[in-house]
Amino acid sequence: AGADTEPEADNVPLREQWVKWESQPDGRQRGTLKPPETPVFTASGLKGALAHRLAFHYNRLSGCFADDIALEQFATWTKERQNEAVRAVFGCVKGSDASVAGPGGWAGHLWLGEARLAAQVGRRIKHNSIDRLDGGSINTALFDEEVLARTEMDGSPVAIEIPFELDWGGVRRAAKALLSERKQPTAPDMPEPEEQIDSAALAKVLRDIARALTLTIEDLLGERLDVGGGSRAGHGYFEGADMY
Repeated sequence: AGADTEPEADNVPLREQWVKWESQPDGRQRGTLKPPETPVFTASGLKGALAHRLAFHYNRLSGCFADDIALEQFATWTKERQNEAVRAVFGCVKGSDASVAGPGGWAGHLWLGEARLAAQVGRRIKHNSIDRLDGGSINTALFDEEVLARTEMDGSPVAIEIPFELDWGGVRRAAKALLSERKQPTAPDMPEPEEQIDSAALAKVLRDIARALTLTIEDLLGERLDVGGGSRAGHGYFEGADMY
């Protein structure tokens, strides 16, 4: 009889080579290239979910609701263009239309690092391929996906440490630029001087951004924010005890 080795799933978690750094007796660091054995949790896989929930909380706190947006603006309204918290925290691109990109562009001010998942526990989920025309299943078009389980073999939760850093000074500078845009939609790249910024308006924007970001992280750690497309299958959620 042959080996009972199950073939690899069609979709598998991301695995990459990585460098392990170790201190040497002479004080230097030595890097060793490790094979792609452990799954990698990428920061980009988390940023989209955080930005989406941040937009929701900021809109709620700042009083921006769908009923207040003109019907003709819905076709072009996106969180990357119109939501001030998303633009201040995650950055925005510079374009030819100032109403789209704002007064210039800037890099994001929230840095997220990737994490390596030591747990090798996985399970498979079977999927049907969907016909985009009629929404039904395509005959014989089946595929399976390997996902990481929520627990270790002994039933304990899988711990993931995701490093992150927020440059609040950069968020504050971005908020100033966004306030300048409110007054002058076609403003140049540089925001107005400090003395021309409405201090009360700036304080409210920063307060709403801080509160929205706090609520977003609390949602993430409280299993109220699913990450990835597998939430309906029972995976894609986080839980945590402390956000600091």
